[in-house]
Amino acid sequence: MKRIRSFKGTRSLVTGGSSGIGLEISRLLANEGSEVIMVARDPNRLRTASRSVKGCKTFSSDVSEKESLDEVASKVFEEGALDLLVNCAGISIPGEITDLEQRAIEDTLDINLLGTINSCRSFLSGMGEGSHVINFSSVAGIVGIYGYTAYSASKFGVIGFSQALRMELKEKGIGVSVVLPPDTDTPQLHGEDQMKPKRTRRISGSIPVARPEWVAKRTLDSARSRRFMVVLTIRGKLLYRASCCFPEATRWYIDRL
Repeated sequence: MKRIRSFKGTRSLVTGGSSGIGLEISRLLANEGSEVIMVARDPNRLRTASRSVKGCKTFSSDVSEKESLDEVASKVFEEGALDLLVNCAGISIPGEITDLEQRAIEDTLDINLLGTINSCRSFLSGMGEGSHVINFSSVAGIVGIYGYTAYSASKFGVIGFSQALRMELKEKGIGVSVVLPPDTDTPQLHGEDQMKPKRTRRISGSIPVARPEWVAKRTLDSARSRRFMVVLTIRGKLLYRASCCFPEATRWYIDRL
């Protein structure tokens, strides 16, 4: 599959585009000349965010609701096909499994995992050969972390879904990437920091926080090269390889943290 030289003249749709990594990806795409379509739940935040993304279009929709996404898709495809789909919508509600409310667990799975699946099901019908899908997982999607039982479950699921999706779309000429960013300086991280158990805070406190602009740039670079598994930091790459080759040693290391 050929590398993507430029996003100029393309059409890109970004879920979770109203803040954080999704917003930064939308800005970079628009600056490069892509027609950007931003999808997010909160219409007010979406309206505010869109002011910094030149020429973008916005749709308020909850990715956990398939019918809502189908309505967005029908309007998007009236004006043409998509070249890039970025599934960036996600939430994180840390807490020990016995302390988490049932609604928090269901919302995490519905938005992070089912939302990614819903988005692909709604928008892939309008994507053709040479297009690309980017799904967001996490380092917590390769190694389960204390206090992230629901979140890790959802992000492990995104990786498994993406692996199967890559095989299904390969013969159609559609590329797939799954991105594993580190903790990133976003409103979501600031919110979850208030809820982390002490042990979770101790683990995450040992990991440098990335800037969303840096994560966004590296994410689009991965799409250009058509890479599948995209682990953005050296520490994350070492953890990924260790979890594949030395799972017992990796669990010992995480327990030590």
